[in-house]
Amino acid sequence: MNRTLQKYAGVLVGLAWALPMPVQACAVCFGKDAGQATDAINQAIFFMLGVISLVLTGIVSVAFTLMRRARRYEQEQEMLSQLQVKGAQHS
Repeated sequence: MNRTLQKYAGVLVGLAWALPMPVQACAVCFGKDAGQATDAINQAIFFMLGVISLVLTGIVSVAFTLMRRARRYEQEQEMLSQLQVKGAQHS
């Protein structure tokens, strides 16, 4: 194809893509309140939210545990260094 034909083909494809088209939605997307599919999707959403909450809770608890261990380690190191200084002074 030559350049002019490619340019017109691109413009036609762009126009076809940009023109509004009728949209057909399923009962869930359309907004039907009562139905097994709607109930199932709602339950799936809550289940996924629960899983995400559990994972995030686990991450936060690990972070707090690591912070607590690091603080305890620093305190132990400080106590050991103080004992070493006292031991050196008495010798």
